[in-house]
Amino acid sequence: MNSGQEDSSMYLDVSNRKFSRSMSIRSDTSSSSIKPTLHEVILAEKMDFEAKLERMSKRKQWLRIHQQLLRTLASYCMLQGSGGGGLASVQMELLLLLQARLRSCSLSYWYWDDFF
Repeated sequence: MNSGQEDSSMYLDVSNRKFSRSMSIRSDTSSSSIKPTLHEVILAEKMDFEAKLERMSKRKQWLRIHQQLLRTLASYCMLQGSGGGGLASVQMELLLLLQARLRSCSLSYWYWDDFF
């Protein structure tokens, strides 16, 4: 293997100067003298934020759609785990998913005006 060829493949190609989640801006600072502009950095952060919002939305939607399945699996783990089935960690993860679903529901329907 040619070590010079391997080294050049490890560096970030900034010729097109587009940054996305897979192309970290930080990886370019040590290998090249071309640094992204502030506008490019802000655009990259905006794209990351929008991707996070989209993933969060998809996760909430999945939890809402599969809430009954999560309850059923948690009940199964509780019944089988009582006999020494060793499903405590699975049950805990399912309960945490259900708790996240309930928390997102309570936050979306919570109104301070109704409380006072």
